[in-house]
Amino acid sequence: MVLLTAVHLDSQGAYYDELHQAPAAFHYIGSHPAMFTWPHHGIPLLNMTYSAAIKSTIYGAYLRFVDPHFSITSWRLLGIAFVAAGLFCFFMIAGDSLRFQSAALFGLLVLSDISVLVTTRHDWGPTALALALRLVFIGLWLSLALGATGKSQRWKFALVGLVAALSILEKVSSIVLIAPLGILLITTRNRDKTGWRWAISGLMLGTLPLLVGNIVTYGMGRGFISLSEATTDRGDMGTLAYIYDYLSIGQGQLPRALVFGDMPNAWFGWSEAAALTALLIIICVAAIRRGESGASLRIAGALVATYAALAVAFPLIPHPTFVHHWIIATPFQYAAIALALPALKDNKNTRRLFVAVVVFLIVMRIPNLSNVEQAFASGKASDRYDAAYNTLMRLAAARSKDALFISSDWGSATQIYCGSNGQDDFVYEPFWNADSAQPVRDITSQTHKRVLYVVTTGIGAQFADSSAATIDALTQSRTWQSSPVEPEFANTGPIQIRKFVRSGEGN
Repeated sequence: MVLLTAVHLDSQGAYYDELHQAPAAFHYIGSHPAMFTWPHHGIPLLNMTYSAAIKSTIYGAYLRFVDPHFSITSWRLLGIAFVAAGLFCFFMIAGDSLRFQSAALFGLLVLSDISVLVTTRHDWGPTALALALRLVFIGLWLSLALGATGKSQRWKFALVGLVAALSILEKVSSIVLIAPLGILLITTRNRDKTGWRWAISGLMLGTLPLLVGNIVTYGMGRGFISLSEATTDRGDMGTLAYIYDYLSIGQGQLPRALVFGDMPNAWFGWSEAAALTALLIIICVAAIRRGESGASLRIAGALVATYAALAVAFPLIPHPTFVHHWIIATPFQYAAIALALPALKDNKNTRRLFVAVVVFLIVMRIPNLSNVEQAFASGKASDRYDAAYNTLMRLAAARSKDALFISSDWGSATQIYCGSNGQDDFVYEPFWNADSAQPVRDITSQTHKRVLYVVTTGIGAQFADSSAATIDALTQSRTWQSSPVEPEFANTGPIQIRKFVRSGEGN
């Protein structure tokens, strides 16, 4: 994982959402972050109303005890470390319950999944920690279903419930993991009659902070905080388009479009979807035919059922979903394929067909895997990941003592804040207000700094009017005058930067 994702980690620019968990981390080195920080008694507990500040806390510990200076390299390495640790734990926990050929195939499928690689390196979902937790979840599942019986199974049931709970705490959209947990309990009920009680206990323990938080906000008359951004508008994606995107996620078409601004030939996507569908159908048919005599095939069938159940669950989430939600179904499908490979040995014709499709699936991924690795190394990027955002971070850091930054629209504030290493009152986002002009006047009348920069990304068309109002408020101000920007600010690619200085102070 590290070798595939850590090449030239700063070659792509930092994306706004990729850094949205970072501001809260600066609390641990004395800053007072406001963006994406929901504190309780001064301690950041949430990044959003539906996501816990777990990654923020871990990176905050890094800032406090290892290196007090933020860098895009160390931030991206943390996401990669999560997934690498998750893979290690998966193999350690699954242990002897997983045959060598199954373990090798599982690792190969995960590490050739383009969506896994891109979203791990550029953790904008976020997805990295969630993937690590799912890997532990599946490892525990296999250990429970195929490993040795004994009292330790009760603790494993408790742990699998706890891991599901931590996933939900990390981001509430992982509530869909209740379906895999239910399928796990049904298919392994004969291993320990009281296992479901231990699993529910682990689930309740892990979700206790979330439950308490929601009860508190409800008692305060603010409703359930985790549901505060729920909506009945789930987007207008058609069913067939959703099924195609869901089944072809291994080719990474949507993450590639977001990060690199490109997309592989549609043939790769259709081939991925067809090959994966064929493999899952073969597993289901074989599991039904084998019945109770094949434990590995039975569990593989349960994992296929999990993958299908999650496909049904995502459209039910009361919020529009995208690839960073759908990837929650990964790697359940890979665990099913890996388990089925050795279990089909008694049916030579079926096994040959299965192996042929697996080989086709992996070989077909190689061209796009090669393209992605080249893109990582060369710095190929879309406008949202343009290297100019890293330049902006460096320029902001150099002026953190004498200048003020205003993001006139969405897409630059988290980068500027992290570039300043969490300096308080350094960057503002007035566009969140219906009338951005008034907040701009308030900000500029209260600051003692003599220079301010207005940054415009143009990413969100819905913020165009607010951005124009911000610039108009400064242009018409008697206190601030427009001034030519320094040459380095003039070479920031798709980012537009305007400079204003206090009247009478020159450049």
